[in-house]
Amino acid sequence: MTTGLFKEAKNTILFFARVERHGLIPNLHDQGNNTRFNARDATWFFLQSIKDYITMAADGLSILSERVEAEFESEWVMTIE
Repeated sequence: MTTGLFKEAKNTILFFARVERHGLIPNLHDQGNNTRFNARDATWFFLQSIKDYITMAADGLSILSERVEAEFESEWVMTIE
């Protein structure tokens, strides 16, 4: 985001929101074949990236209204609203 690539940053944040499972963000996502959730701080870095996007991007708050379809089947679907 410091280089001004806000569209790419938003797409990355929304991608990781899609692959969230049970409140965890993966630290490795190999095209869905080898997803690993073994980094305890990945979720905190994910939340920090959302905060940074909101404060740095001109339309930062818009990310909070994006609907995200979950990649993995679970009991609930995460949406960032």
